[in-house]
Amino acid sequence: MRRRIYNLANGKFEYEKPELLLSTDRLELKVVEGQNYKGSFTIRSGNGLPLRGVIYTSDVRMECMNPQFEGEEVHIQFEFHSEGLMEGNIQKGEFYIICNQNEYNLSFVVNISKLYPKTSIGTIRSIYEFAKLAAKDKNEAYEIFTSPMFVNLIKEEEVRERMLYEGLCRPGAGMQDMEEFLIACKQKETVLLTMDEKSKEYCDITQSRKETLVLRKREWGYLELEITSDASFLHPVKKQMTTADFIGSMLQVEYLIEKEKLHAGKNYGKLTLKSPYQTLEHTVCVYQKEQREAVPEKWEEHTELSKMKCRLTESYIRFRLKQMTLGEWVMGSNEILDHFIAAFPSEHWYGLMKAQVLLINRQRQEAEWILDEKKKTITDTKSVAWAYYLYLTTLLIREDSYADKVLKNVEDICRVHNKDMRLVWILLFLRGDYAKNAALKYYAIREQVMGGCTSPYFYLEAYLLLEKEPYIMTEMGEFECRLLLWACRKHAITKELAIQVTHLAGDLRTYEERVYKILCGCYEIYPQEELLTVICAYLIKGQKYDTLYHHWYEEGITADLRLAGLYEAFVYSMDAREVRQVPKMVQMYFRYHSSLPYAQKAALYVNIIANKESQPSVYASYERTMERFALEQILERHMDDNLAVIYDTFLTENMIQNETAKALGQLLFYHKLTCFDKDAVRLYVVHRQLKDGFSVSIQNGTAYFPIYSSDYVILLEDRKGNRYASGMEYQLEKLMRPGRFIKKCMEQAPECESFFIYQLDKKPFHEELDEKELELLRRFLRMDSVSEEYRTYLFPEIIRLHQVNQVNLDIREYLKRINPSMLNQSARKYMVELLVDRHAYREAYAWLQRYGIEEIDAVRLAAVAGSMAGKEEYADEEFLVYLCAEAFFGGKYDEAILKYLCENYDGSTKRLGEIWQAAKQFGIETYGLEEHILIQLLYSTEYMEYTEEIFESYCRNGGKEIIKDAYLNYFSQAYFVEHMVISERFFRHLVERPEEKQILVCRLAILKYLASHKDKQEEYMELSDTYLADFTAEKIYFSFYRRFPVFLQQKYGFYDKVFIEYQNRRGNRVFLHYRSGEHDEYRTMEMKEAYGGIFISDFLLFFGENIQYYVSQMREEKEQILESNQITGSMVCEEQDKSRYTLLNQLITQTILEEDIKKTKEMMIEYEEQQQLCKRLFEVL
Repeated sequence: MRRRIYNLANGKFEYEKPELLLSTDRLELKVVEGQNYKGSFTIRSGNGLPLRGVIYTSDVRMECMNPQFEGEEVHIQFEFHSEGLMEGNIQKGEFYIICNQNEYNLSFVVNISKLYPKTSIGTIRSIYEFAKLAAKDKNEAYEIFTSPMFVNLIKEEEVRERMLYEGLCRPGAGMQDMEEFLIACKQKETVLLTMDEKSKEYCDITQSRKETLVLRKREWGYLELEITSDASFLHPVKKQMTTADFIGSMLQVEYLIEKEKLHAGKNYGKLTLKSPYQTLEHTVCVYQKEQREAVPEKWEEHTELSKMKCRLTESYIRFRLKQMTLGEWVMGSNEILDHFIAAFPSEHWYGLMKAQVLLINRQRQEAEWILDEKKKTITDTKSVAWAYYLYLTTLLIREDSYADKVLKNVEDICRVHNKDMRLVWILLFLRGDYAKNAALKYYAIREQVMGGCTSPYFYLEAYLLLEKEPYIMTEMGEFECRLLLWACRKHAITKELAIQVTHLAGDLRTYEERVYKILCGCYEIYPQEELLTVICAYLIKGQKYDTLYHHWYEEGITADLRLAGLYEAFVYSMDAREVRQVPKMVQMYFRYHSSLPYAQKAALYVNIIANKESQPSVYASYERTMERFALEQILERHMDDNLAVIYDTFLTENMIQNETAKALGQLLFYHKLTCFDKDAVRLYVVHRQLKDGFSVSIQNGTAYFPIYSSDYVILLEDRKGNRYASGMEYQLEKLMRPGRFIKKCMEQAPECESFFIYQLDKKPFHEELDEKELELLRRFLRMDSVSEEYRTYLFPEIIRLHQVNQVNLDIREYLKRINPSMLNQSARKYMVELLVDRHAYREAYAWLQRYGIEEIDAVRLAAVAGSMAGKEEYADEEFLVYLCAEAFFGGKYDEAILKYLCENYDGSTKRLGEIWQAAKQFGIETYGLEEHILIQLLYSTEYMEYTEEIFESYCRNGGKEIIKDAYLNYFSQAYFVEHMVISERFFRHLVERPEEKQILVCRLAILKYLASHKDKQEEYMELSDTYLADFTAEKIYFSFYRRFPVFLQQKYGFYDKVFIEYQNRRGNRVFLHYRSGEHDEYRTMEMKEAYGGIFISDFLLFFGENIQYYVSQMREEKEQILESNQITGSMVCEEQDKSRYTLLNQLITQTILEEDIKKTKEMMIEYEEQQQLCKRLFEVL
């Protein structure tokens, strides 16, 4: 710029200006909040002339990285700083491009948005769009779900969704957590499966085989499936499967059936398929034949035969236990055996069994027929069937010698078939020592059972021995427990056996559930105090205090048993949810004995409270004890259903001191959660108001924990660590009524955040608060446990409440407790307005500087700007310049703002001029601003209507001569060459300059002005005469000369000339082509450049004479016609003018008009006399 001023001051002009072209008419940017955006645009010269200049921006956030530029094509780099702005903000501004002889504005609009993920379906901006991505590509969606940018998809009003995300997206979150988030946000349905087949049956498989179970799903989404088996022969090929294993909507679950692990008969197995949302079961049944059996062709037939075998065994046991008559048993058994004999004619065993039935029924003859037939058909005398046959013959031949012989043969067969238990059973009846010694036989059976035999026939024989001689059983060992449990199931326990069990069980040291069942079975037969004592003692020894056992302890107390720990066991096993009258003995006992754990004491006390009306004396005797207990448990922070009742009964405001209030900070808000899903092991609670969530273990399907407000989320967690907001069913129950004590607790423990959270949730912000409540709110805002998001949400509301209630506050202290970046735009606006209204201008300035001035009215902007502009530490600060400018152009400003802008503002020439105008009205010193404006104006040639006023003020203030010279020279050039309009004031400045500074264009401008203003010609006649003399001497003519007085025209010899003037590019060669008649040929002459691209030619034309012409130039070796016209001589000369040119014009006029002939002759004589006189007096040079 300085170089151009210097050139202008010295009369060096640039006759051509570059044509500035921009790569865009308007910049529209999208910038992510908190990030800087770098971009560029291009400035190019359209006519090849180099560009030089500087760029300013109207917005301090828009930084031009190369503000000074030069060249024919320049890339302008810029960077937009979005720190502090938030989604929805729109920043509008201008780039002011000040270049050589040009000034342009390039608008920009910046839209601020959050950082949204760019995905295969485009940029997503909401949870809804995220769900669409998850449906298309779950892996891509999962990457976004676990990325920091996901929170930007959650809108400000989606409070629950934000809490869900906080609880589900933790370190190590998996696909299942994403699935649960989408379900909880109601963006998709739960993935549920259906099975094509619920059960499958197989018959006699010959080798291990792989089978397939088909599952189907309807909903898209992620699913984890756990597959287990309860049978050793049944194995899933994959124990874990996910949606990745699906083929479309179908999943094939493969499982393996291992033949080697199948036993003869029915093999049942169950596949359990468990997903987070459902459990499916698939039953597999495999029937394998025994080696000695022929397998029926049809499965239904096999099933029926198996049932018949079971009925045959069961009826035999019932007959032996005397639970069925002989006739019933014989009839039923014969029917079944006949069926088997018909089905398996080659199988000897069923015929022999029928022979035994007949023998027992004393049908000897029929039995002999069967045995005789079998004697002939059983050819293998070493077979088990032959042994059975020999045994049955002993029932016919009752001789000891024969029995011994048969025993020997059977023992020989046993050595061949030593693993066949049927032979062992036969020996039980053949060996004589077993018949003589019941104990020996009992222990023989015991050995077989403990060796692995589970046949009910052996249990039957052992039991029958005990039934006759109970004392054979001398201990409660493994075999005895099995046998007694079998007897209990068969309802076969006798009184004598029950007494023996009573004696033996009293000596047991460890608890076994099966022994308890045996004792229960015995008590049904033998309900005596002795056995009741054994049962109670046994349960106490095993610490069995479940409600299942409570009735035993109650019976023991009713029976007045003297048993240590009985009263405690009674209370331990009470159903905590049941309210009933406690036996008086128990009440009396615990009045003096307090060794119970707190949970059991609470259960006891609740029952006493419940029976207050029916037992007032008992309640009165316990009342002080229960009060102390309530206070103790509050301080211990214990809670359950019973304690809640006790607290509610005995807690009073008088009991609430500091420590009690602290404990009640959680207890008052406790809830009970009952979960119906056994897989739930803990829960996680998120409160909007708290910085951190917390976990609580679930014990026996129940958890106790505090909920402080209605803004919370509960997530249940399974053993794998997966969390669910909707996949597991639960019931939530409120235990306390906090409203009764909240005020007292807040007074005693103001440091507990829970009271404030509850109060804020229950008491709307629009309600009036007193000074004390407001002070408590201020304390709450200072608590570290409060989440930053909630603190920021509360802050403007708390400030507003102070205003509504006309309570003073130190807003600066409040500002230290919040994160302003989390405030929304309206809250930020409110805070700035509040700071300004409280005259906290430094804080307001800092907020505006960081978070922008959007939506802040100009009055408040002016208040902040005016306050800061007068401080030395803010001198020449870029943001303050911007703030002052925004206030000023918003129509609000003061003297301080104007002074600051005058000293520091850079921008468009127009805006600088507006600032100057306002400053002059305030009487502010504007010398520096004026110089800035004039330099920029002369550089960019941006003219304003009050430019001359600025120049005059600058001159009055003692402006620099170089600036004034440049100004006068430039506008003289603009007036003379570019025909700019100038004022009289400018003319006077120009003519008053010293003559030595009047360069050529200035003198030409003066002449042109005087030629156009006849009222000034007489005043400046001498100056006009001088300049005309100089220019005509140098053969410099212009058409405006003809507007000077005639005497000057005649004096300098252009009175009789007609000028053709054409303006073109300086330095070009311009040609004039002319002719005087239509039939004449054009003659060509080169026009003379008089000054600055003004070309001139002159002609001498008489009245009526006509010349046609056109102007051309050569471009790219081709003639280019620029203008065409014609001129006609029409001069009417003044009477006093007696020149030869005038005389000739008058003669032509007279001839054309055919006026006075005499006068015409006189004029001709006068012209000839002048012609002869000139020849004599003047010589041709």
